Amino acid sequence: MSQRFSLFRGNNSIKQKVIRLLLVFMLAFGLFASSGAGPNVPAVQAADSTNQIVVQLLPGQDILGLKTLLNTLVNNVVIKTLSLDDTYLLTLPLGALLGPILTILNLSPLVVFAEPNYKLYATEAQQAFIYYDTGSALQGGNSNPDAVQAAQDQWAWQRIDLARSQNVSEGQNVTVATLDTGVNANHPAIKDQLVPGYNALTGSTDATDDNGHGTFVAGVISQVAPDASIMPVKVLNNLGQGTVADASEGILWAANHNAHVINMSLGLYTNSILLQLSINYAQVRGDLVVASAGNSNTGSRRYPASYPGVIGVAATDSNNHKASFSNYGSNAKVSAPGVHIYSAYYTGGYAYGDGTSFAAPQVAALAAQVWATTPNSTSNTVSNQILGNAASLAASDPTYGSKLGAGLINNFKAVGGS
Repeated sequence: MSQRFSLFRGNNSIKQKVIRLLLVFMLAFGLFASSGAGPNVPAVQAADSTNQIVVQLLPGQDILGLKTLLNTLVNNVVIKTLSLDDTYLLTLPLGALLGPILTILNLSPLVVFAEPNYKLYATEAQQAFIYYDTGSALQGGNSNPDAVQAAQDQWAWQRIDLARSQNVSEGQNVTVATLDTGVNANHPAIKDQLVPGYNALTGSTDATDDNGHGTFVAGVISQVAPDASIMPVKVLNNLGQGTVADASEGILWAANHNAHVINMSLGLYTNSILLQLSINYAQVRGDLVVASAGNSNTGSRRYPASYPGVIGVAATDSNNHKASFSNYGSNAKVSAPGVHIYSAYYTGGYAYGDGTSFAAPQVAALAAQVWATTPNSTSNTVSNQILGNAASLAASDPTYGSKLGAGLINNFKAVGGS
């Protein structure tokens, strides 16, 4: 059973009276638009929102009751059932004002919560992140040895003591789900590690990458944990954008298909009840969730990185300083290299990239390494092993070191090396 979050409690008869008064007021002043895009779109329907609402009903409530209520508010609402218990996605006609409708839904005795279907983004997509393709990864149908060697030799792996850790564990029998833009399933760097995935945007099994971000993330996981399985779950479109409903569907799909670790190199700065409940669902099923801290150089809370139990990952540079762009504070439970990272690119080549998006999958892959050494571990023990063996950055970065969580990951120590 899914967890529930109630925003409004109290006497139902009072709620119903308030709803009737609001309806009279809003109808009298024309606050419901039935068609067309009105000129005064409210803030809740701005850049980080959509014309959709997520609503969860109380257990036992019939969808007919919700439809009846909606019919008093706006015409032509499309209702889709989501995977989380008693939860629905409402698509409103363009021009419908979300604010008043959300208010009434949240006052209804039928409803646990209602919120906008917020947009979320691949971390780098918000800053027009640019990949620098280093050329073809293929030579005669095989991996380009120069490109592969460059991936193996990059500075980041020296910082986290990767080579020694891989003598202990390479993540065998552990599955890492990547909630992202999908993958290039034919890329030689990752193709042998892929297991069947899912496209939450279309409801299909085609998780093809049409952006590049997801293939890059998967390539990082492959380099750190080459024996782990990678489960691509596409929740972001070709622009690196998605919604919390897409992410929720992806999280539940991954959790229900035996992922051990869920990497989310994406996020938003608005707290979403749906997103948190979906992550709670995965955590209850035993999954470890890892998320990028964000690239806005701020301590403001970003989600899901700052949710309880989620390992939010900040990025560091080659000097063991906070990367100039990396978020910090409550967003960061630990840190990993995130500057000039070399990985697979969706065109079939390789590329360099900067971002907490590419620090997070290092931690997700480390979780696979740790889990493989102790298959009966729980997500909490794996998390504690990662955080407990990180190296403090307070000395190398006096300004931000204490705000980067437990410090820089050490893969060798985390897998039991000494």
